Amino acid sequence: MRPTKNALLDALNQYGRAMAKKPAGEGWSTLQELSAQEGVSVPALKYRMDMARKRGLQFEMAPGTQLDDDGNARKAIYWRLKNGKPK
Repeated sequence: MRPTKNALLDALNQYGRAMAKKPAGEGWSTLQELSAQEGVSVPALKYRMDMARKRGLQFEMAPGTQLDDDGNARKAIYWRLKNGKPK
């Protein structure tokens, strides 16, 4: 039996999507992930990060991809704490 057009589309929908790519190492999260964990909005989290920066905390940023609700890969910026203590 020959594969049907629908079988090809089903296989592409299941296996033809990009995977999420996080930066190497531990501790990387997107602002959306962090805001969901804290139960605050992304702008509120950015404000908190700005206040922490003013007090000496340093953050690292790295590019990557994150899956959206439909399973499509989208560009994302990952963040992590650069050093555990303020300057």
